[in-house]
Amino acid sequence: MTGKELKEWRKKHGLTQMELSKHLNVAWATVARWEIDVRKTPPLLPLALEAIESRLKKGGGRSNAKKIKSRRKEVKKHGKSLPKR
Repeated sequence: MTGKELKEWRKKHGLTQMELSKHLNVAWATVARWEIDVRKTPPLLPLALEAIESRLKKGGGRSNAKKIKSRRKEVKKHGKSLPKR
């Protein structure tokens, strides 16, 4: 898998480099290095991405921070605000 393919996969699934790095249990800089082809992607990465994709389809992979941010935007539209944690 090339860095370009990884980046396309990540964007297709709506993940940031940080979120993908947490799913893979690697540093976010590792994902960034893979994407710009500074480091070669591991041979089993496609298999790991398949597992992550399956988890995301079941709704178990969306980051809680993303949900909170989305909710804040919704509440802000109505003139109120949510407290920051």
